[in-house]
Amino acid sequence: MDNKLPLLVLFVFFSASLAVILTAFNDSNDTFEAAGSYAGANVLLITLESVRQDHVGFYGYGRNTTPNIDRIAMDSFVFTKAYSQAGWTLPSITSIFTSLYPNQHNVVFFNSSLPKDAETIASVLNRNGYSTKAYATHVLLKNSRRLDKGFDDYDESILGIGHPREIHSSRELSDKLISAVEGSGKPFFVWAHYFDPHYWYLNHDGFYYGKTPLDRYDSEIAYMDYHLGRVFDFLEESGLMDDTIIILVADHGEEFQDHGSAHHRTLYEEIVKVPFIIYLPARGGNVIDDCAVQHIDVMPTILGLLQIDLESEYSGRNIFSDGMNCATPVFMERESVPDSPQKMKGIIYDDKKLIFTYSGEQIRKEFYDLSSDPSELESIYGVGSAEIELAE
Repeated sequence: MDNKLPLLVLFVFFSASLAVILTAFNDSNDTFEAAGSYAGANVLLITLESVRQDHVGFYGYGRNTTPNIDRIAMDSFVFTKAYSQAGWTLPSITSIFTSLYPNQHNVVFFNSSLPKDAETIASVLNRNGYSTKAYATHVLLKNSRRLDKGFDDYDESILGIGHPREIHSSRELSDKLISAVEGSGKPFFVWAHYFDPHYWYLNHDGFYYGKTPLDRYDSEIAYMDYHLGRVFDFLEESGLMDDTIIILVADHGEEFQDHGSAHHRTLYEEIVKVPFIIYLPARGGNVIDDCAVQHIDVMPTILGLLQIDLESEYSGRNIFSDGMNCATPVFMERESVPDSPQKMKGIIYDDKKLIFTYSGEQIRKEFYDLSSDPSELESIYGVGSAEIELAE
């Protein structure tokens, strides 16, 4: 068969006929137990800036960077195959809010804004009687992007403390978050974005690992985790933990020359594989290591748990729905932006990963078997029939 088949797969995906390729993968019976109904429950959505999955203790990291996230994870659904849709903040958060792929919502450049007619998780919950509050701590998430749609209050005040790269804000954010959930008089949906692990990395007293960029990055994560712990403590002590769904997910990871680059400019695993944890009251813990989940699954999962009808067509799915397909392809893409000039597209299916990198007229094609090469050290594009298996 022709080696151009993977290109055809990506072309089909990024065209209008997305549903065709998704339907082709809907024959898997791999599912896990549905979660049941949480109608009327509170929802706390916590997004973590630049936190790679392998720097979280519960996922196996050697340093004790996240004891508070870990204790929540012990009683939560923890997904090990969880992926960002874009690898950088603005399109990733937009995909979380809308259950749309980046090429569907088109919030893919630094100056992009959400379309006025777009549906968001906040707008749906607001119509269904929820109080909705947001805490934006990243300059790319200001309300000028229209991400405030559906929120009763979209708080950007932490940005007034100083440039996010030069200050730390987890303490102030947790203070605000505790006040918000304490004072809510009806079911609430609260979103908070914890920014501190973003470059530049600052060391914090009590969380010192060394002076290297990676050491300081871990210090930022540990500092953030400490103040997340204050939020979790309050929820437990106030009894709100018994009535609150908590979804904790990173917008993307971070790279430290893993593939010759820094920060978050690629679609390699250190960037797109993220922590994804869902706490459901009175359910206990469960590690899910055979189901691929993605940012686009957040919105339909929340609505499904709350027993709220899906009012529009979404690209994601309710992770806990009966008959949920675990063998679902993961699609990701990033456009050329000023600090990341290369456009990239990727697909993961059954632990096989294909990446296309566009540089002018040139296309670099990489193919990895993540089951045997999880760090993507050696591309096997063009070797054997692996690409054809992915296309099929």
